[in-house]
Order: sequence, then structure tokens, then C-alpha cells
Amino acid sequence: MGKSQQSKRRKSKVSKGQTYNGRRRADRGRRARRRARTERRRREHRQFRFRVKVVRYYRKLRKQVSEKRAVELTLARWR
Repeated sequence: MGKSQQSKRRKSKVSKGQTYNGRRRADRGRRARRRARTERRRREHRQFRFRVKVVRYYRKLRKQVSEKRAVELTLARWR
């Protein structure tokens, strides 16, 4: 069956007065559904950034002092 023979499904027209309110309602619903996922991602991202900060600090210290001392200083800073 060719394209010309398929039935055309078009969006139904919505009066202008309804569009803004409908869009706002739809966006609010979408945000509510995504809220848990967003919070989890934000939490994971913060933890990752923290780990990166700790590792960078440790590696910088490691160049200056012994490994044991670098571990002690790193732990002391975040405890």
C-alpha cells in the first residue's frame, strides 16, 4: 500500500485558549513522573563529583608525600 493510499492521521486542532493551560498541565505531569529519576541522578552525580575531588586531592598529595601520609591527610580532610 503506497503512501497516497494510507489514511492521514493529523493532530486535532486545539483552540488557542486551551493550549497554554494544557501544555502547562502536561509539563507538570511529566516533571512529577520524572522527579524520582531526577533526584536519583542528581544524588549520583553529586557523589561522583565528590569522589573525583577526593581522588584528585589524593593524587596531588601523593606526588609530594608518601602513600601512607597521603592517605592519612586525605582521610583527615573528609572525616
